[in-house]
Amino acid sequence: MAQNTAQNDDQVVFALTEEEMEAWDERERRWPEETRLRREEQRTEAEERRQERGDGWNEWRAQQRAWEEENEEKEKNPQKWKMEQEKHIQKWAQKNTEIWKKSLDERSSSSNNNKQSDAAQYTWEWAKLENQEKTFLETGGLW
Repeated sequence: MAQNTAQNDDQVVFALTEEEMEAWDERERRWPEETRLRREEQRTEAEERRQERGDGWNEWRAQQRAWEEENEEKEKNPQKWKMEQEKHIQKWAQKNTEIWKKSLDERSSSSNNNKQSDAAQYTWEWAKLENQEKTFLETGGLW
């Protein structure tokens, strides 16, 4: 057992026996391997728990990783991201404009056509489309 060999005001010095020093050295040698094994076991247990949760967890985690990678890419190259976003917005606006024009053409070709009502509908739909685009832009492409 360690014995108190000296005592100063702020310090206590212990002398270890030869056996205690060897035991201490052995613990220090084993520590990295034991730590590695313990961490490996913890990782294995965590993976088993994830597998028990089912594929939903794995799919969710894969989506999280994809979003994280996308965000990292956005941070690395914001100009490219902005250009892609603008392209997407243009496609969205073009698609919705085509749908809107098609529905307007269908209404105009109907036999009981009311021009005043049609103009009001046209104005209302255009305003609605502009509002959707504005919301789309404000949220950065998120609905």
